[in-house]
Amino acid sequence: MADFFTMGQAAKRLKLSKPTVSKHIKEGRLAATHNDDGSYTIDSAELARFESSYRKSKVGRPTGPAPQTKAIREHGVEVAMLRERLEEQKKASDKRIQELEKDKDELRSDLRDAREQITRITESVITKGQAPWWQKLIPLRNSSE
Repeated sequence: MADFFTMGQAAKRLKLSKPTVSKHIKEGRLAATHNDDGSYTIDSAELARFESSYRKSKVGRPTGPAPQTKAIREHGVEVAMLRERLEEQKKASDKRIQELEKDKDELRSDLRDAREQITRITESVITKGQAPWWQKLIPLRNSSE
């Protein structure tokens, strides 16, 4: 095993293209020495370290999920849980709205019944020629005022 690899040798060993290896070097994922002629040399230990952390599958994609993909999946799970919770809250709110509308209708019916009852009592008192009791409590106003 050689102590150093050229970029071409490293690319061949990693089963990557030279531009991809160059990208990893420039992004700091793979340490390499920049030579005076513009080429790079990569230490065999560094290449082994990088190779173990960057295993490639047969289709040229990294085998485990990329950290970004994992974060997206976790957010997707969180979004799904929040949607489920929101749906439950919506159902509970809809049920409460129905209950309140039913209560409102019952109260309107009770109010209508009370008004009808007041009207009947008032008419019965007036037909007997008696003044309603509340009119006795309130002094009649003079029209001259």
